[in-house]
Amino acid sequence: MGSSNGILATKVQHATNPLDALRYVQAEHGVSAARQLWEIARLGRGRSKLQPTEYYSSGLYRRSMSWQEKTCYLGEASNYSFNYALQPRDLSTHRPMMHDKIFAAFVLQAMGYPTSNTLAVYGIDKRYGAFAQIGSREGLIAALANPPESGLFGKPVFSFQGVGSVSIIEREASGDLRLFDEQRTSPEALADEIMQKFPDGYILQERIQMHSDLVAAMGGAVGSLRICTIHSESGPEVLYSVLRLPAKNTSIDCGYIAGSGVALIDTVSGEVLRTSRDTFPYGGSSQSSSDVSTQLVGKTLPTYDAAVELVLSAHRAFPDHGILGWDVVLTPQGPLINEINTNAGHPLWQRAADRGFLNRDHVARLAPVGAFIAAKLAAKKSKKA
Repeated sequence: MGSSNGILATKVQHATNPLDALRYVQAEHGVSAARQLWEIARLGRGRSKLQPTEYYSSGLYRRSMSWQEKTCYLGEASNYSFNYALQPRDLSTHRPMMHDKIFAAFVLQAMGYPTSNTLAVYGIDKRYGAFAQIGSREGLIAALANPPESGLFGKPVFSFQGVGSVSIIEREASGDLRLFDEQRTSPEALADEIMQKFPDGYILQERIQMHSDLVAAMGGAVGSLRICTIHSESGPEVLYSVLRLPAKNTSIDCGYIAGSGVALIDTVSGEVLRTSRDTFPYGGSSQSSSDVSTQLVGKTLPTYDAAVELVLSAHRAFPDHGILGWDVVLTPQGPLINEINTNAGHPLWQRAADRGFLNRDHVARLAPVGAFIAAKLAAKKSKKA
């Protein structure tokens, strides 16, 4: 995620170039440019609102797919609208807390749920009470220069998809920091970059260790388990589970990094059903037998039942949120909640399942959620009247 402009990325770099993809699909799949452009135009409107990059990365040019199947896919814009329709602003009051990773961790810890171990936070605006706050360049340099034995992980307070993250393995004898991707940088240079790019807040956490059953497939990196839960009148339940597989030599599990992968998980048993690397049109459903993550297929994720129990219990505390995405890390000590996402990225599931999110099965399960939230919103408005 780094660049020639420094270690920390400030935006997601999409691997798919639409024009290159159009030519590739025409040559390799025999789909005419006119057909591709017609489908892109159609799917860019209506409920899908797909961008050209999303059309190609989802493999929607494939002749094996029916038009109805293609219209079940969500793009980034429609994903946002869908999620917040089930968490209307007039009803759900926890959004600001959930968007702030520090506040979210405070709340979860106070409720008794295990979370990532935050050591300190840098930020000009001191909003975190007595919590270890870094307000100067010298303080930030000192924190970066003294990582714990397990390593240090940094990320912006407000970010998504791994933007701005860094994983520090150790400080070498030379004084430089050795990063997970084997880059080196000085504490001073990294501190200056953090202050310049993320002045609103930057978190420093103890680097998480994955469960031993997952280390080989992760290549030593941390891959989170995304559990999407929905809440209807009958309470919370799991809609889907997807395990992120980090790309080689990367410390984060952002799905837009070339070489990253996903694993579709059976929501009841925790069994890995299928894995895939990269996205269409150059990757996708096909999986190389040399990829160690294929060894996960057929196996059950360690402590999966405990992870499900953890997020369902937590979601009960936020019944005004009809849908939430929980990033859970499976560690040797058990599952912990790394983040709460009000705008859960369902394209992650689409990629893992090779199926549109708004399929018949999901729509049927989501209908009671919509009815539950609508009834709560109507009741609240009637009280104000």
